Amino acid sequence: MVGVRRHQMCKTKSATATAAAPSMARSSATTPTTHGRRSPRGNTNGTHRTSYSTSSAALSTSSSSAASSLEALKKDSLPDLPLLLTFAELAAATKNFSPAHRLAPGSSNSFRCALRGHPAAVFRRALRRDPAEVSARLAVLGHCHHAAIARLYGAAASPDGALFLAYELVPGAAPLSALLRGANNPSFTPLASWHSRLRLAADACDALSYVHLQAGTVHNRLSSSSVLVCGQGPLLRAKLAHFGSADLAGELPDDESGDKEARQRRTGSRGRRIEGTRGYMAPELTAGGSPTRRSDVFAL
Repeated sequence: MVGVRRHQMCKTKSATATAAAPSMARSSATTPTTHGRRSPRGNTNGTHRTSYSTSSAALSTSSSSAASSLEALKKDSLPDLPLLLTFAELAAATKNFSPAHRLAPGSSNSFRCALRGHPAAVFRRALRRDPAEVSARLAVLGHCHHAAIARLYGAAASPDGALFLAYELVPGAAPLSALLRGANNPSFTPLASWHSRLRLAADACDALSYVHLQAGTVHNRLSSSSVLVCGQGPLLRAKLAHFGSADLAGELPDDESGDKEARQRRTGSRGRRIEGTRGYMAPELTAGGSPTRRSDVFAL
């Protein structure tokens, strides 16, 4: 009996060992499955790293392409701005400011010429600030660009103390004052529709908003002659001329500095000179006040 019991116990042990073997096999089979679940996560992380690096490379390529396109545009269509020109260069470009180069037949203060291969309009202004300040202001204003503003190309001071400003010569453009009424037929105007007038007004407002909020200056030259109309038919658009003219010429006193002596040097006398076009000047300007954003809006 004792032998039989030992034999049965051996069988029981062997049966237990046999039963444990499949469970161990199942657990060992389960372990690789668990590892198999983790490994896709590792692969997924690797995939993300690859996609991130690919995206970064794509962004870098896009940025370099945009930069190269911008540089190509500058080389093809724009001069190196801003330009602190010499008076001799302007005199040579306009044939010593000959009447043949006048922008308008009756004007002796505006000329047309080509500056470094670009058509330009040159305007003469009285300089009422220190010539050394012109370069600093030109560096700021020369980098301001807007689709509805005739671009500032550069400036030069003459030996007699005048300031000459060179601007983009807008092809085919005419001042708004010439289009409001025809010379031969006063009752005819290409701006007969309200739609065309509203579009020009919107362009002028957009440009003036840029002058005030982005460039941080005041125009002080707004009138129907300083709004250029370009295009034809229903595609008429407006460009604002004389951007930065008042600033560079010293017509805008720096009231915030409180330097009364500097303001008197700019005006050249104890009384402030009134600058602007009658009919477009705000009441405070005619009373001797300083140009402000509000006076610009009044003129508009």
